[in-house]
Parts: sequence; C-alpha cells; structure tokens
Amino acid sequence: MDIDEFLQPRLHILLGKGGVGKTTVAAALGTAASNRGLDTLICETEGKSSLGAMFARGALGYDEVLLRPHLWARTIKPDEALVQYLEDHSMLKLSKYLVRAGLLEYVSTTIPGIKDVLILGKVKQLVYRNRKYERPYDVIVLDPPAAGHAVTFLSSPLGIKNAVRMGPLFEQATEVLNLLGDHELTVVHVVTLPEETPVNEAIEAAEKVVERTGCRLGVVFVNGCYPTPGEVLRPDELLEAAKEIGVELEVEVAEGMAAATAFLADRYRMQQAEKARVAEKLGLPTVELPFLFTTEVSQAEIEVLASAIVSGLKAAV
Repeated sequence: MDIDEFLQPRLHILLGKGGVGKTTVAAALGTAASNRGLDTLICETEGKSSLGAMFARGALGYDEVLLRPHLWARTIKPDEALVQYLEDHSMLKLSKYLVRAGLLEYVSTTIPGIKDVLILGKVKQLVYRNRKYERPYDVIVLDPPAAGHAVTFLSSPLGIKNAVRMGPLFEQATEVLNLLGDHELTVVHVVTLPEETPVNEAIEAAEKVVERTGCRLGVVFVNGCYPTPGEVLRPDELLEAAKEIGVELEVEVAEGMAAATAFLADRYRMQQAEKARVAEKLGLPTVELPFLFTTEVSQAEIEVLASAIVSGLKAAV
C-alpha cells in the first residue's frame, strides 16, 4: 500500500487502550503526512497529552500550535467547542453569558454523551472545512480517549440521536454519524502492543466501534516490536566464540548474555504470534513499529517511526 493512497481519507482516528503508544503513533502518522507536504492536524481530546513535549513545545490548547512544517496540533475540549458552536450559530450573547456565569461545565454535561458529541462536532467541522477562518487541513489525525472510553466516545452520537429526536443536537449527532460512516472521508486504525491483553482489548474495541458506527477499519499499528533476534548461543558457545576473537569473557557474563538473548528470542516469537492473531481476527493489514529503546520520545524517534509507517505500508498486505 502506498503512503499517498493510505492518506486519501481526510480523517484518521486511532483506536487503542491506554499505554500502547497511541499518542506516539499519532505523532508519527502526522509526521509521515507532513513529510509529504500535506497540511496535517493532530487533535487530542483529553488535555493530558505528551504530544507537545515530543516536539519541544509546551502543553497544547484549543488553538492550533505549529509543531513542524505542515504539522499542527490542538486539544479539543467540550466547553470551548460549545462556545464556538454557539458563536457560529448566532448565539454570541448566550455564549458570553455562560462564560461569565461559570455554567459551561454544567451545560456541557447535562445530557450523557453531549461532551463527546461536542468534541466530534468540532472535528466534523474541521474535516468538512466549513468554518471560514480555520485552516483547510489535508489530513486530520484524531487521538481519542483510550479504548474503553473510545467506544463510548465514538458511539455517543448514536445515543444522542436516539434520545433527542429533533433540534440542533439531533442534527449535530446525525452529521457526526454520517462522517464516521463515510468510508471515503474517515478511517479508523487500531493501535496495539504485540501482547495478549492489549490485542484482546484492541479486537473487542474495533468490533464494537464498527458495529455501532459503521466506520471503516484501516490498518493495525503494532507498536513496540522487537528486532529480529540473532542466533541464540549457550554460555559455553559464547565463551568459545569470545576466545576465538581474543576476548576473555567471564562465565557469569556469558550466562547473562545467553539468558538475555534467549529471553529476547522468546519475546520476539510471542510478539509475532500476537501480531498474526490480531491480523487474522480483524482481517486487516498490520504495520510494525519498532520498540524505541529510550525513556523519552523526541522528534528524532518520531521520524524513525514515521519512516517505519511508510515502509510498513509498502509491505502491508
């Protein structure tokens, strides 16, 4: 699959449980798109993202922040989305009153699911490019809540539509559902680690989201993959090999090296089995992303992952 073909949908939603590196994958995917000269926006929804730090920026806010050429990011929160919605619908006085009275949080939580619909409504507006003074992005990467909440988050418009039978909120929910179900504009990618529990949760979340929203699934990003291991040698073989090249190796060191290489080989086999399982269960191509042997992720590591996405897509079947 070619990266340009992959990036044809305007909205790319990442689905994955907490701890699988979903935000890091969002940064890498955004970087891969921006490297193609496409104006790209990464939207995160929880306000706790480390995305800004990865690009040596501060905390993200509602307004877009330039991370690098052709790549921006922002946090979309329901109260700010509500204010903008009211202003866009000629209710500026009401929005100012809600702000002055401190009632935004109350209004945006009155109906279950309304927070999620407000956020998705703003994303919809960005995708459709129907706000005059905002940048017309070529690609939008949405980093939603972790998998458990993400299913509720993405299916909230259906609940609103069933509960509210008319009016602006009904229309907003309907339009969001139409966007999620538009297979040319929107695609949902699964992010997981090659481990049993994350794979189980990824499969369950993906199936539920498709069932409830009718969205299209794209690829599975399998994050944190170990490199192909070298030959696993016994301690005595390591000692002999070291002697042949003139290196004196202590027995304890040889035993530790043998144990480490055996462990890595076992982990690699387990990871490959889980990668195959998630591909079979969801019927999707997989893109392997390498394990980053670092405690902090910066632009250099993001570029490595962006390159892995491009090459992984070419190899995906």
